[in-house]
Amino acid sequence: MCSECGSGSLAVSAEGFEAVRGFLERPLAEAAAPALTARGLRECLSMIESSYEYHGGFRLRTLAQRA
Repeated sequence: MCSECGSGSLAVSAEGFEAVRGFLERPLAEAAAPALTARGLRECLSMIESSYEYHGGFRLRTLAQRA
């Protein structure tokens, strides 16, 4: 993901890279373009979680669906 992470970096597919790129380059209202795949979105979320954990020193809490 970044040069600071070194060997702890994540391998990302082209779909994951494009998902992150799309979120960075477009307003969020337009980010859910049809070109985004489930795999790309999963990898995008994984990159965000890993970045917070590594650089921020904390883990994000998951959202649980209430019954």
